[in-house]
Amino acid sequence: MFEELFGISKQVLFPHRWETSLITSKTAAKPLVGNQSADYILSLLSNPVEHEDLLIIKNGTYCQRDAYTSGGRCIKENIRELITQEGCAVYLRWLEKYDSNFTTLANRLNAELSPFTFSFCLFYAPTASTLFDEHFDAHDAFIIQLEGSKKWQVWPAIVADVEAVSSPHFYTPMVRAHVAEHAPSYEITLQAGDVMYLPRCTIHRALPTDEHSSHLNVWMTPRPLHKFIWGDVK
Repeated sequence: MFEELFGISKQVLFPHRWETSLITSKTAAKPLVGNQSADYILSLLSNPVEHEDLLIIKNGTYCQRDAYTSGGRCIKENIRELITQEGCAVYLRWLEKYDSNFTTLANRLNAELSPFTFSFCLFYAPTASTLFDEHFDAHDAFIIQLEGSKKWQVWPAIVADVEAVSSPHFYTPMVRAHVAEHAPSYEITLQAGDVMYLPRCTIHRALPTDEHSSHLNVWMTPRPLHKFIWGDVK
């Protein structure tokens, strides 16, 4: 499943390029993940979605939740209007909680690459919509472009490791200063079907193109690394 979904051999990734090297490839599993457009996200809202899991972004800034939630529930029509009328982007975390197909994919990946755990996040951005400013994450990420295109700028890590998901926020001033002083090491435009592996702590920024974009960000989070045996994932 890992190699089919991400187009990357485990023997290539582990142990030499894991957490060190950007990798690009193509997925062979498009039928498994689909296109997942804005209509797909809205269809999930027919059932309760925890408001902490669905975030609306405009010009790189999170919208106030009271613009699209009521009583802790997401309001489908408000979200539709924010996308179509305001040009907002949508970020849905923990997709495996809301779609049984992704539950199955996450479970299969977890079993195949234990002790890693996998989570699926979905981003939908209308044309010219900006997601996040430059940042880095505390987990490895596999970006799978589903629809449209997205341009990525990538800089090398400036810290070796962080433990908590929230930790990267403390480095925001340092990250911004680094990006202001250094040109990106890579500029890559992903088209539908393309995959990019970003090691954790890698600084990156997504820029809009002249078309809408839908992509998955698949988190790969290690658990007790002192117990990790390379043979388990080869």
